[in-house]
Formats: sequence, C-alpha cells, structure tokens
Amino acid sequence: MLAAYKSMWDAQVKVYSQGGYDGVNVEQYAQDKALSGIKATEFYYQQHGMVTVGAPTLSPTVTAVDLSSSPARATLTDCIDGTTYYPIYKATGQHVEQVPDSHRHPLSATAAIFEGRWVIMTGTIDRTRTC
Repeated sequence: MLAAYKSMWDAQVKVYSQGGYDGVNVEQYAQDKALSGIKATEFYYQQHGMVTVGAPTLSPTVTAVDLSSSPARATLTDCIDGTTYYPIYKATGQHVEQVPDSHRHPLSATAAIFEGRWVIMTGTIDRTRTC
C-alpha cells in the first residue's frame, strides 16, 4: 500500500505539473474520494490557468492493516512537506499568491484492495495542524 500511495502522489504531481492527464493513469493508484479530490483539484487549476512546480516531500507510515475485512483495508499517515511544491500561473510562470501558512501538514489516508491491487481510497490533509 505504501507503493500505491507514493505512486498516487507521483501521478498527481505529474497531472498538476503538466496541466492534464495525458499519459497518466491516476485510476491505477487512486479511487473513490482520493480520485475525485485529484480530479477536482486539477479542474480548479485548469479553470485558473495554474500548474504546479516541484514535488512534495513524503514520509508515509502504515498505521493499521485489516486483511480480514472485505476488501482488505489499511490506514496511512504522512506529514506532507510542500516547501518546494507550489502552484504557478502557466502563462506567466508567476507564483500563485497563497495565504501565508506552514508548508507541512498531516495527512491521513485509507487504502483498500481494488481489482487485485492496493489503491488509495481517501486522503485528507489537515491544514489546521502542522507537523
């Protein structure tokens, strides 16, 4: 499930940085609310002429695994460090002004077996806390 989590982030970063899904199969690593969140964010970025540069630093850990449930499920936590990962306006390359705040926030995610592989089902960043 850690591989699926890291691959989901790799795919997400690629989608946001190129401004679309060409050559990126996000569904391979994300489903349910995680996938809809990625799609909603990309739609927002497209509507506002933005892409991202850089990549977040990840440090995920698996906090629980339930192989007896159907489907098998797991819980992950992470401290997302977005210090070198930020949006810019695609046309000008200028940084998108953001509300001043920490670039390190905790994330909780759930994973499940979907079509024979681990995928991320949910992912929530808690912007009210830092890590």
